[in-house]
Amino acid sequence: MPWWSFTKTALAATALTLVGDGRLDLDASLPEGIFTLRQLLRHQAGLADYGDLPDYHSAVANHESVWPPDEMMQSLDGHRLRYSPGIAWRYSNVGFMLVAQII
Repeated sequence: MPWWSFTKTALAATALTLVGDGRLDLDASLPEGIFTLRQLLRHQAGLADYGDLPDYHSAVANHESVWPPDEMMQSLDGHRLRYSPGIAWRYSNVGFMLVAQII
């Protein structure tokens, strides 16, 4: 499932359904980092966004194929936190890419 803006509501609803069913914990640290599912859903995990990459915008403009998640994370240095989780807000499609993988 894609993780772009139009799917964020569906991803969040699915994640919260899994929390309600006891299959995910909203506030436990995730294996992917020191952040929680709640922080991912609230754009407070400290992650960057691929919208900051000029190469991404060029690829979109050229109608290139979607970058695979591993390539996206490598190009963005996506595992490096930009701030400590929970202390700030920064829009992050990468966070929702991780939510999709968790689901």
